[in-house]
Amino acid sequence: MSPAAQWPSLTSLRWDDTHRLIPETYADTTQPFLATLSDNPADVEALTKIAARTSGRTLAQNGKLPGGPGPHALVFDVPYSQIINGAFSYPGNKGGRFNTNTWGAWYAGKSLKTALAEVTFHRSVLLTETAAIDDEIEYVDFLADIHGSQFADLRDGSRKSRRCLDPASHVQGQALTHELLADKLAGVVYPSVRHPGGECVAVLRPPLVGNVRLGAHYRFTWLAGAKMRVKPLP
Repeated sequence: MSPAAQWPSLTSLRWDDTHRLIPETYADTTQPFLATLSDNPADVEALTKIAARTSGRTLAQNGKLPGGPGPHALVFDVPYSQIINGAFSYPGNKGGRFNTNTWGAWYAGKSLKTALAEVTFHRSVLLTETAAIDDEIEYVDFLADIHGSQFADLRDGSRKSRRCLDPASHVQGQALTHELLADKLAGVVYPSVRHPGGECVAVLRPPLVGNVRLGAHYRFTWLAGAKMRVKPLP
């Protein structure tokens, strides 16, 4: 970002206990998925080797993810490093609001209510698009402390910021992200699009995701024609 640029302004962030909800399938708190496919250790080992060839996280950690983060940008030997690195190496085919299709982001809500609202919306859209009738899925809440400087601040209500927060389009947000990545800036802090009054952060630099630990587990239940229900698990 050019020093002369008037938008976006940059801010420092010190948010403790932010919330990121991840499907339990992808969390490393349960038995690895491949281990459930066979009781034979040799089979599991073979499947693991095959999966590693296409694993975004493994490719990134070995510097083989085109356009994505390499090992110098990732984190190692910290709690839940696989969860952190996975957020940046599995960006999705179309990217997200503030991540490209080659470089992911650690999205988190400042409050649990915001994180739940965001996940509820996006899961509901996915189920509608895939014509699913019913769905039940468990999520794990990962808490993290986000401390850093040079976050693009889109909480100013300006026209440019509002365009990045368009509920129906990620085009402007991704255009901004390309600039932030080129200038090696930290990420974006912005008003939640799905939870009025809430705030979110999209971290673009893995080392800024600190003190990751487990929070509560939640079960999301969706029935056709009804709102998604969220229930905390014991």
